Amino acid sequence: HVLIPIFSVEQVIIRDTLPRDGAIVTRFDKCRVLEDLILELGKIGFTSLMINVNASDKPCSNPSVIDVYTENPMSLLGKSIMGIIGVNDTLSNIVFQMMISDSRPVIACGQSSRNTRYDSTGLVVKIDQCNPFDLAHAVVNVFNSLELMKKKGTARFEDIYLEKGVERIKSFLS
Repeated sequence: HVLIPIFSVEQVIIRDTLPRDGAIVTRFDKCRVLEDLILELGKIGFTSLMINVNASDKPCSNPSVIDVYTENPMSLLGKSIMGIIGVNDTLSNIVFQMMISDSRPVIACGQSSRNTRYDSTGLVVKIDQCNPFDLAHAVVNVFNSLELMKKKGTARFEDIYLEKGVERIKSFLS
């Protein structure tokens, strides 16, 4: 006996739903906002992988959202194009600062948008509420001006807090 598999080949067209626009590192507690954001972005054909850092709620059921539990999110930044911060806590500040120091634009919404330390870098986009429509609008705007933001990110910015600290040390030593 010989088993010869026979396949009927027909043309099948599958719509590409795989992320192709780069990963977005996010920090949200609730998955619903990210899932609605993916739906809003999908309406215009923008597909991106969302990497949500330390989601405390149940894991996201959307295949475009990956929940990552880590204390050091630096390894996630390599393939990311931007970050979205929707929670105001210590880990959000770490993600925010790592994104800025790695010259990646960050969208801050809600309470997290009150941080004004890195406003002078030109890499921070602030919105008042973390609703999917405003977030989608901000993501598209950042994506459209990504090259300009990369140029801004390569220029060294002056950290006024560090500068004040150096001045204090100089005055203390003199």
